[in-house]
This record gives sequence, structure tokens and C-alpha cells, in this order.
Amino acid sequence: MLVAFVDGLVIQYYIGVYEVAQLREMTPYLKRVLLQALRTEDEAKG
Repeated sequence: MLVAFVDGLVIQYYIGVYEVAQLREMTPYLKRVLLQALRTEDEAKG
């Protein structure tokens, strides 16, 4: 999942959807999204 997410961002960068400044600005949000997605069910409960 992590590889697919990062790969998608790289592809979007190369085709011009995002610029470096936009990605830097989005980094804290993307970090939270990835960490939340990678949490296990037990971690989410407690």
C-alpha cells in the first residue's frame, strides 16, 4: 500500500499534477493519512 501511494505521488509529480512546493505543503497531511492507513486494528481500538 505504501509503495502504491508513493508511486502515485511520483507519477502525479512527473505528469504535472503537483509541484514540489505543493508536495512539501501537503507532507504533514500525507504523513497522517499514511500512518492512519497502516495502523493495525488493535492499535485503532486502544
